[in-house]
Amino acid sequence: MIPHDTEEELIKKYKPLVAKLARTFNPATSEDLQDLIQVGCIGLLKGIRKFDPSRKNKLSTFVYRPILWELIKYAKKCQRATCNYSMTQLEFANNIPLCYKDFVSLLQEIIPSSCSELETQVIWLKSHGYTFSEISVLIERTKSTTSKIYYRAIQKIKESYNAIPT
Repeated sequence: MIPHDTEEELIKKYKPLVAKLARTFNPATSEDLQDLIQVGCIGLLKGIRKFDPSRKNKLSTFVYRPILWELIKYAKKCQRATCNYSMTQLEFANNIPLCYKDFVSLLQEIIPSSCSELETQVIWLKSHGYTFSEISVLIERTKSTTSKIYYRAIQKIKESYNAIPT
């Protein structure tokens, strides 16, 4: 067990690591960055408290995951809080967030042209932590159909990679 005053010193020492990880989430404002840093510090504190020096790990390596997981949980919570589940598919298509458009443009090489716009939407939503139930509401399909759309798109991506000559 690490003493409380040592915890505070370690938090100050590893706060730059937290800030570095928080910046990877591309916060829109400095307030958003500060929120992410605070959340990351919670993960850092959890990691410090679970750290076992007898296992011969570096503390920075050990706390990396708890920090990252806290940041991911917070980002998903924020994303879901701003999501309007009553949107129809057409409204969703017309209000696609900029980050989705960036995602599609960056992944043009990964997502084969054989994937439909709907499949691309489902991949994006799933990669951002939405469940099949939530996605099915957004695209107005059943949960089962949404799952099939997702796995069909993943299969197309795998096939396109297998078709690339090495």
